[in-house]
Amino acid sequence: VALKVADQLVVSGVDLAIEYKINEQVGGMVSSKFNVAGIPVIAVDIPMVGATYFGVDNYRAGYMAGTALGEWIMDRWNRHVDQVIVLQHGEAAPLPATRINGQLEGLESVLGKLPQDMITVVNGGSTASTFEQAMDHAFDDFPHNSHVALLSFNDNATMGALRSARKNGIFGNLAIVGQGADRLVRNQIRQPDSPVIGATAFWPERYGKKLIDIATRILRGDSVPPAVYIDHVFLNAGNIDTYYPDEVGQT
Repeated sequence: VALKVADQLVVSGVDLAIEYKINEQVGGMVSSKFNVAGIPVIAVDIPMVGATYFGVDNYRAGYMAGTALGEWIMDRWNRHVDQVIVLQHGEAAPLPATRINGQLEGLESVLGKLPQDMITVVNGGSTASTFEQAMDHAFDDFPHNSHVALLSFNDNATMGALRSARKNGIFGNLAIVGQGADRLVRNQIRQPDSPVIGATAFWPERYGKKLIDIATRILRGDSVPPAVYIDHVFLNAGNIDTYYPDEVGQT
């Protein structure tokens, strides 16, 4: 379907295309159609060959979250953690994978090098439901009194893991950092008993304005860097109401 739509856009003579495609292989085929037609492309969050990238600074976003999780574990669990679970998406290409690498390196910058047998990687698909199912199987392998730290690829992963943790009785010994900070995750951050200690904000509500600005600059012939990143902030219980004051009292 994506390839057919790209063909239609090329035939219609669009001046510029803004594309989001989580499957890297298909994304490359889509961008190739535009490149051949001489149509500039902005790739959102998932890079495409020949396109201007806009979106998440994956390593930085991950490192911020990993560091925050490490500091939380030092403070609340006296540095003790039994297992680190990494929730990822297998089709999301190498660059978003650096989001996970950033989280692990941020965590280890505080806790020190973690043994490989302490880290479990779970490929949870793309929805909260598929991540929930994947975590149902993963949690079966851990004693219920284990201290489990969880690094999530995105907010779907975070919410799926939360649902599974509740079912499996591991909710009280779990610490999660998220990526994206959508409304559901922000609500969790505000809950005193929630294992979601925070999430790196991606500000999707700001994407539209920034994308139009980049598109306008490209079409004017202005110089635009190959990658334009959204600004990131790690949201936690201490600062979330500063960044989202309109949500205070709505959780």
